Amino acid sequence: MRIAAGHDASIGERTILSPHVFIGERTIIGKGSIIHAGAVIGCDGFGYLQTGHGHQKIPQVGTVIIGDGVEIGACATVDRATVAATRIGNGTKVDDHVHVAHNCVIGENCLLCGQVGIAGSTTVGNNVVMGGQVGVNDHVRIGDNVVVGAQAGVMGNIEEPGVYSGYPARPHQGQLRVAAATMRLPEMVKKMRMLEKRLEELERKLTG
Repeated sequence: MRIAAGHDASIGERTILSPHVFIGERTIIGKGSIIHAGAVIGCDGFGYLQTGHGHQKIPQVGTVIIGDGVEIGACATVDRATVAATRIGNGTKVDDHVHVAHNCVIGENCLLCGQVGIAGSTTVGNNVVMGGQVGVNDHVRIGDNVVVGAQAGVMGNIEEPGVYSGYPARPHQGQLRVAAATMRLPEMVKKMRMLEKRLEELERKLTG
């Protein structure tokens, strides 16, 4: 079984590491966690300074801290922080192919489903559920007890508990009304064109 671990990495007791896991330097993983095959914990954060001469890399000298009872799915990636720590709280479960960017703080007992992508410096509260392929913008704050439906795009802060969906993500019931109205758009356009035609006919009669 091939596992790569950087210097000063710490792995708690009863934690299981599957084949081909990478653990970066100074990464801390708590007790009773499970890291599935191909996961990368503590790789370089994606940080660049845009200059007139191209993109200058910003050194990522922080680390990653994983709590107790955390599960990280196959081929998931958790980037090290720029200077402090990217954190995943106790009891959080991360599905396959999920990406948690540098400086993120993920709370306790969260569920991040397959292909979720969370951009840098985002804070996620406790008991948050994100469906498959949810995308979260950078520097966003998501409060406790929030559920984000599959393929939603979280562009700004979500403070109130509840279910959110759509792009941009909004309260689910409102999103359903938007979707229902969208389904009626072809019919509404047809009616609007008929009304415009009738209005033109009336104007011709009045000016005739």
